Amino acid sequence: MARQVHTKSKSLRQVSLYIGSSLDVAWEKVLLPWFEASSRCAITDEQPVCVVVPHRSHAQNLRARLAEAGVSLLGVRFFVPAQLREFFQAAGALRVPLREHLRLLLAISAERCASDFEAAGKIDNIQIAKAVARAPDELLYSIDSVAAAGETFADIASPALAEIATRFQELLKRCGCALVAETDRLVLQSAADLEPRLSSLLVIGFDAAHWPLWPLLRAAVLSTQNATVILREPREEAAELERTWISTWEEHFGVAQHVTNPDAEPKQRFEAMVALPETRSAIAARKKQPLPHVDFVMGHDSSEQAQAIVAPVVELPHVRWAF
Repeated sequence: MARQVHTKSKSLRQVSLYIGSSLDVAWEKVLLPWFEASSRCAITDEQPVCVVVPHRSHAQNLRARLAEAGVSLLGVRFFVPAQLREFFQAAGALRVPLREHLRLLLAISAERCASDFEAAGKIDNIQIAKAVARAPDELLYSIDSVAAAGETFADIASPALAEIATRFQELLKRCGCALVAETDRLVLQSAADLEPRLSSLLVIGFDAAHWPLWPLLRAAVLSTQNATVILREPREEAAELERTWISTWEEHFGVAQHVTNPDAEPKQRFEAMVALPETRSAIAARKKQPLPHVDFVMGHDSSEQAQAIVAPVVELPHVRWAF
């Protein structure tokens, strides 16, 4: 059983973290038991039972596997991040406009700034504002990125862009709207102080590529009576970033339990093989008299392995094995 972390507000919350290399690895030990237990109480619970996945294809895959296993999904709701955000917005949070509406509001803000710059005789600023009004996407992307980092665009941009961004923010507030990052932060701020809005929650499929969704996912966990989060083992191509992603979850919700595949335990099989008497004697003999033409090198990733193989090859043309 995974370690459970209790966070107290007005009621008790329980969070269980798991780490697995794939969906198949976590299926028997975590996923299938969770769905079997949740499906029994989903109809009777006053609060929803929800599953949060990155994309609709993940939900379709889970539904197909559960149908094959004969598990009922009656009363279980599947959310992608946009739907999860809408669920919290129903409680009175600021609305996130459609992307085309954001472009329109930014273009309007740029046009008004261009008029003000023309009246003030700021020729260079006029050209900048007119360029943003014609094609607001680049500036809108920059505003989104800065807002996701928790900074204020007006503090780090050029004076002309700062004026456009400030007017854009004011126009958003007058419309009762906000950017995605701001909305998620507001939801997170209120989540821990309110009664849980979800009975059970399963979060699966998210990794370090989903860092902008961290406030929303954390808010969902804090808004749940009993939450289960399944994280992915760090992949080689983004190991450091994904280890940071996992450690961030563990910092807030406790140490995660590693889920292994009972049908494939290579480490245990290797240890069992090494434990055999004939294997131990062969290893001892090889230590006493190693092969002079074979070197064993190790690398943390493919780049380090390549360096270990190539670096000494000019001086030592031996046969090399990298693991």
